Amino acid sequence: MLVPALTAALTAAVPWAQEAAGPLAPELLGQHKPPAHPGPLLPYPRSQLPVGADGPLYVVATDEVVTADLVTLETLGGLLARRSPKLYTVPSPPERGDSSEHFWSQALASDLGVKLDTRYLGDVRGFFRHFASSVTGYVRFNLNETGSVNAALTRCAAHTEGAIAVGEPATAAFFDKLGVPQLFDASYEKPLEAYHASRASLSHRLAVFQPDDGSKAPHMASYAVFARAPTVEFPEGGSEVQRAVLEDMHATKALGAAFGWTGANEFEYVSKLSASGVWAHASDWSDDLPALSMSKGLSNLVVHAQLDAARQQLRTQVESAQRLERAEGTEEVRAVGAEAAAEAAHTHTVAFVMSDGDNLQWLQNDWRSEQWYADPGPDPYADPFLNPNPNPNPGYNPTPTPNPSPYPYP
Repeated sequence: MLVPALTAALTAAVPWAQEAAGPLAPELLGQHKPPAHPGPLLPYPRSQLPVGADGPLYVVATDEVVTADLVTLETLGGLLARRSPKLYTVPSPPERGDSSEHFWSQALASDLGVKLDTRYLGDVRGFFRHFASSVTGYVRFNLNETGSVNAALTRCAAHTEGAIAVGEPATAAFFDKLGVPQLFDASYEKPLEAYHASRASLSHRLAVFQPDDGSKAPHMASYAVFARAPTVEFPEGGSEVQRAVLEDMHATKALGAAFGWTGANEFEYVSKLSASGVWAHASDWSDDLPALSMSKGLSNLVVHAQLDAARQQLRTQVESAQRLERAEGTEEVRAVGAEAAAEAAHTHTVAFVMSDGDNLQWLQNDWRSEQWYADPGPDPYADPFLNPNPNPNPGYNPTPTPNPSPYPYP
């Protein structure tokens, strides 16, 4: 019988092969404790059930919701997504105009069979009331205090029982009447304090970087709670809390991911992340990522399908190697196996991605406007290699169709 050289080679080249070939973790891929082994390949969170598998996706319009209540809404959405995404926001009811958000919600419905429920389209309090029983309590924040909202988001992300962030006094009173109590007051807390108090229950493979002034507070709030990720600012020159977050991510010795962005030196931001083994996903204006990332079929927003495909490929490779080990070998096969093992043990795979870093945000925001994807005229800068199709197509095509602008199809 052939010495198990090929299986050993696979294990050496891909140390997470056994994890990749095994069952999926039900809720969160990135754990808060640095693993003894490299752990799962990807750091992204995963719901117990994909969107639509546990009832409808509720659509809520945000045009008449104040910023503090948007934060409350998004943190509730992130909490619910730990089981299955339940919230999808749109800027306004569809009768007031089309938007990319409406477009993607219809794609979820028509292409993936997700049922959309619009009963709370203009009733954010109704949505709060409907899911109040899923909330253990709330963390207070103050948008007028620098750092308060990020501190509250970090505490909510770390809460294992299910906490949301509340900033409006009237909304706090509303939840009090529903029997949802205040758990902590972060109105004057700094993000560093919240991180130190919460780090044992946070993911150290994923972080969200957003301004401390609360200017982008609703964006990425749902994903941060969903992923149990800390939310901190990345200022020019860095900060103590930013360095603490990256040190913890680096200590995992596993691939990490950073969402949000920096408002300062972008080169410094990406450089520091790269040095810590962290991918940068420009997403400081992104919303509804739990719903969009937990579905199968939407290009570039999928988690389940990509991860399952990678694991299946590894599983196939491992099984092939095991079959070869069981087969009657020859000296030639043994030699090939030994050579493959030697090569794999000293091999690194490097991938280069050509992409506009803001793909997530373009897809979610104005990519369908006439300024970009739906430009009615031909693009004088169109590259025939990247953009062989001269005809604009503002619609969604499951098979990627090239874009007639200088940007390739997202």
